[in-house]
Amino acid sequence: MRLKLEALAASVLLTAASAQNQSLPVVDLGYSRHQAAIYNQTGDYYNFTNIRYAAPPVGNLRFRAPQAPETDRSSVQNGLDSIRICPQGNPAWISAAIPFITEYLLSGGVWNETSLATLNATLAALEAAGNPTEATAPPMTEDCLFLDIVVPRTIFESAGQGEGRPVLVWIYGGGYTGGAKTGEQG
Repeated sequence: MRLKLEALAASVLLTAASAQNQSLPVVDLGYSRHQAAIYNQTGDYYNFTNIRYAAPPVGNLRFRAPQAPETDRSSVQNGLDSIRICPQGNPAWISAAIPFITEYLLSGGVWNETSLATLNATLAALEAAGNPTEATAPPMTEDCLFLDIVVPRTIFESAGQGEGRPVLVWIYGGGYTGGAKTGEQG
């Protein structure tokens, strides 16, 4: 009996989520169509997530000017299919240097025999390892040219009426060594 109730509850939740998703607006970008991923009632805004703005910069497109994305208007994208984190070079020396940095700071910032020995051991370990970078996390990919757009409902519904609307652009930091738009770490 309990399994039947759980299955019924899951079915109701999936139906409700599907109904809400169908009621979210779709925008036609000319090369693809995107549906808002969520509507936030508290903030009264739509969130369009993972909108591709250029072709994947892989293969012969690597280190080239961005190219227009492929046209695919056969389906509606909602951006919830994956998390994408741009490649990040988390150098191995960071974790290898922690013992030295710790010893140096504990000594009051004074170079002593112990801190120098720790530094020499760290440098020898890095040289033996060939200065590798740490392994990358699974969602890291070069195919990361996507935007998230958050738009207040009132602005969205008045689009095309009058002048343009203000836009806020947020570029997260990290210097390609840590972080992502979702707050996840690479």
